Amino acid sequence: MKSIQTTLRLTHKILKGFFLTGILSGFNFLSELDAVPSKYGSWVGTAVNLGRDAKGDNVSYRGIVIRLNESGNACVVFDGDTMRMAAGWTKGGLKLDGLPFTGGHGRFPSHGSEKVFVTQAVPGWASPKGELADPREGKYSPLGPLSRDWAKFGGLYVHGTRVVLKYTVGGAKVLESPSFVEKDGLSGILRTIRIAGDGKDKTLVLSDDRDGEFVTTAHVPEGARLETKDGLNLLHLPGNKRVTTFQVLYGKGNEEDLKKISTKPEDLLALTKGGGARWKETVKTKGEVSKEDKAYVIDRLTVPYNNPYGVQMRIGGFDFFKDGKTAAVSTWDGDVWLVRNIDQKLESLEWKRFAAGLHEPLGLKIVDDVIYTVAD
Repeated sequence: MKSIQTTLRLTHKILKGFFLTGILSGFNFLSELDAVPSKYGSWVGTAVNLGRDAKGDNVSYRGIVIRLNESGNACVVFDGDTMRMAAGWTKGGLKLDGLPFTGGHGRFPSHGSEKVFVTQAVPGWASPKGELADPREGKYSPLGPLSRDWAKFGGLYVHGTRVVLKYTVGGAKVLESPSFVEKDGLSGILRTIRIAGDGKDKTLVLSDDRDGEFVTTAHVPEGARLETKDGLNLLHLPGNKRVTTFQVLYGKGNEEDLKKISTKPEDLLALTKGGGARWKETVKTKGEVSKEDKAYVIDRLTVPYNNPYGVQMRIGGFDFFKDGKTAAVSTWDGDVWLVRNIDQKLESLEWKRFAAGLHEPLGLKIVDDVIYTVAD
């Protein structure tokens, strides 16, 4: 019976130590924030209300808020449903509201302050037929992704503080990374885009055409051209099957000033290879082994509610690696943590943050020692 008892201990200690105590820990309410706190890492997956336009509330329901500077005041929002760069700002103004930030149902983060640029809720790239009309049904802003033959989000890479987005447009493969640039007293938001073409013309939606806001390009392929049509700034790219890397620049000056802050395009492919560890610190806790000698017992793993990153540990999903002594857990607030030394004594549990920024990843599964979770 000892082997059966050991298995049950390893299973049910999770239910008590992770899940129940995680729920009962309660909420740590956040106040209104101007900047995206560094504790969330380089990005936060969440819906974002970007304000009203002529059509109604401009909402990015599958938003990825990417921090562009150390203070978190400069950010962009990329929409994973439409591949549009929905907005960018450099002076804060993001209110983290609703679940999981403040515990309120029916609300989500919003940005009501000055923006460097904004794009209405339309597809970020034209369809394979060159159409820009949104095919999704429902009131503005529509819900759900575009069709796979139009565009499909493939995830993102984190390299140091940089974020690289991965998606397809038709048969073309795209990598994209936003950044905040400053040079000679000038500043702006820069998008570096690497596209492996499929031989067909492409049209990229840059932003809404608004007074006082400027957008331009650099290092574009021969034959590319800018156009303003139906209130949108567009970039038309000629069809080819080569790999092309170009830049889009947004700012408040003028076109010539923006071009001055352009830099040599980075090798985005190199940034997909991974960088150094972001979350280097570990937390040690001591668990509690049941003193009962029965077939069904409950051991407790002590969760590091006080941790170096100041994040809440409301655990919703977990699974074990093949060694049986290491687990991964996901939290409501967007983290994945590794837990080591889950042995018969539980005297030296080691917790290490593995990932951050996910949108409410309440489920987690390990297959062949690879962690899988679901998050926007």
